[in-house]
Amino acid sequence: MNFKDLALFHEATNLNLYVFDQTKKLVTKATAPLAPDFKPEYLKQLITITAEDVRLLLSSNTGILGYFLYQNHFIVGWTTNYNLQGNGNYESRAPLLNLRQFQAQIKLLYRLFYSKTPQLKQDYLEIRNETTSYVNKESDKQINKYSRYQGFLAEQDMLAAVSDGDLKKYTENYRHFMHLGIFGTLSENQLRSKKNLTIASTTLFTRAAIRGGMPAKDAYALSDTIIRNAEEEHSIANVYEYTRVIGEMFLRRVQQAKRKNIPSIVYQAQEYIYSNLAEIHTVAEIATYLGISKSYLMHLFKATTNQGIMSFVTKLKVDEAKHQLIFSNEPLAEIAYNLGFKNQGQFSRTFKQQTGISPLEFRKQMRVN
Repeated sequence: MNFKDLALFHEATNLNLYVFDQTKKLVTKATAPLAPDFKPEYLKQLITITAEDVRLLLSSNTGILGYFLYQNHFIVGWTTNYNLQGNGNYESRAPLLNLRQFQAQIKLLYRLFYSKTPQLKQDYLEIRNETTSYVNKESDKQINKYSRYQGFLAEQDMLAAVSDGDLKKYTENYRHFMHLGIFGTLSENQLRSKKNLTIASTTLFTRAAIRGGMPAKDAYALSDTIIRNAEEEHSIANVYEYTRVIGEMFLRRVQQAKRKNIPSIVYQAQEYIYSNLAEIHTVAEIATYLGISKSYLMHLFKATTNQGIMSFVTKLKVDEAKHQLIFSNEPLAEIAYNLGFKNQGQFSRTFKQQTGISPLEFRKQMRVN
C-alpha cells in the first residue's frame, strides 16, 4: 500500500487520514468534507514510536487519534468529536466512530502497510486551548440581525448548489451554513432534536432538488424513505454529517436528471465552467476543451438554455462575487482577481451591468445592522 491508497481507505471507512513527515509537515490527507483542521496542538502529541506499535490517544475534546510510523512518516487516523453549535441552542458533540470501531480500522490500516497485526498503546489526554467547533459559541445576546441574515443567505446558497447539481459548491456552502445556521432548540430530547433537524433539512433538500429538475414524484419518494429511516434510528452520532450526506443524495439525483434533460455537450460545458470559472475568458477555450467548433457550441448552448454561453459565465462570476462581498472582507481588487477579471474596473463595470449597483454599494446594502 502507498500513500495514494489512503483516499480509497477513507472512502471505505470514513476515517480521516493524514500523513506527516518527520518535521510534522503535512504530506497528504484524505478527510470528510466537514472534518475540522488538524491543529498544531494535535501535532505536538505525535512522538516517535517503534514500527511495531500503534499509539492511540483518547480525548474528551479531540475524539480518538491513532498513529504509527512508516518510512519515516506519521500515518494518522482521526475520528473527531464534532462539536458544532448554530447561532441558537442546538449542539451536537459525538465521535463518528466508537473506540472499538476505531481500533479495528486503525489495525486494518496498519496491516495494509505492514502485513501484520500491531500492538496498541492507549493513552488518555486533554489537549488544552483547542476546540473542534466550527463556530464560536456565541450567547443569544450576541445574535443580531446581521448574523441571522447571513444564515439565511448561506442557506439559500447551499440550496442553490443542490438545485444546480454542483457538489463542490454544495460542500463549501454547507460548511458555511453550519457556521451561521440559526437552529434554536428543536426539542429537549437530543435524539428527537436531531431527527427534527434531519426532517427539516430533508424537506428543504427535496424542494431544491425539484427546482433543479429532479422529478417531483422521485424527490418525494426519496424524502419519505429518508424520513422513515431517520425515525427508526436509535442514535444519530453526528447530525451534521448525517444531513450533509442526505443533501448530497438529492444533489446526485439532480445531476442525473440534468444529464437526461440536456444534451451531453451542454452538460459537459456547464461542468467545465463550474470547475474553471476564473480561468474562462472566451467561448473558444470551452470549445477546444470539448473538441467541438465554437459556433456549434454557441448554437447548442443557446438553443438548450435560452442563454448565451458567455452570459452564463458572467452570471456565475457575478453570483460568486455577491457571495464573496457578503461573506468575506476581501478587497474588490482581490475578488476581481479571484474571479478572473482583468482588473477591478472591469469587475465593477460588469457587476453594475448585472445588478444595477456597484460592488461597494452591494456590500453596504447586504451588511445589515
